[in-house]
Amino acid sequence: GHPYVNVDLLSPPGITRAASLNLVPSRLAEYVSTPLLHTVSDSFVIVRHPIERAVASYHHLVKSDPFHEGMTLEDYARSPYAEGDWMTRFLSGHEGGGEVTEAHASMAKEVLRRKAAVGLYEEMDDSLRRMRAYFGWDIPMADGSQSKAFAEQQYASCQRQVMTGPAGSHGDGSQSVSDSDALKARSHDNMALREGDAAYALLSERNRYDLELYRYARTLFARQADLPISLAEEIKPKDETKQWPPSRNCVENGRFSA
Repeated sequence: GHPYVNVDLLSPPGITRAASLNLVPSRLAEYVSTPLLHTVSDSFVIVRHPIERAVASYHHLVKSDPFHEGMTLEDYARSPYAEGDWMTRFLSGHEGGGEVTEAHASMAKEVLRRKAAVGLYEEMDDSLRRMRAYFGWDIPMADGSQSKAFAEQQYASCQRQVMTGPAGSHGDGSQSVSDSDALKARSHDNMALREGDAAYALLSERNRYDLELYRYARTLFARQADLPISLAEEIKPKDETKQWPPSRNCVENGRFSA
């Protein structure tokens, strides 16, 4: 039969067990995913503007639930459905409710700084290129006759379909210029709010620390631009049976600065 991995990455004990089993060095899994970012040592995070994220959540709510069909964006911003500092809570492990403080904001920034290569939703093309370099992902070849250029073209087409929809085109056969252009257009639609609008002010207040974190993420994104090679290959131990380092500071690995 096929090899399989039986680990629980939704809890800290499960992550500890996966590490004790050398899950990553074993290469049994092509990738692993967990919402508990503050417990892992090596990650790539895509960050989106908090207000844009909130507006997108509003559109999803009113489109998916007929009960909220008549809800305005300002109604949403005043309702318990509107998120509040979601990313700060997520990164600091403070998702159970309660007030978000400066301490949580500082922890969230430190998690990004120490444990993540940062991508930006509005810079998706560059972010995905960095993700490939960061993890050392090669584009698989279907067979020996397939050229690297053709594989790259197939990869780009697949990526475009995932990010912008099945067609990946404008309906007349012309292709979108890039994933980032499509996402930026979508972001522009979601960002119909202006800073003087009541809903914008309400959402900004609810996401005060997330806005601060987003600005910090943009700074990290600019400072991490010197990521030309696979850091995964750099830190891989010569002896594949040994565990990878339990933690790695992206700022102190010789390629990033803060």
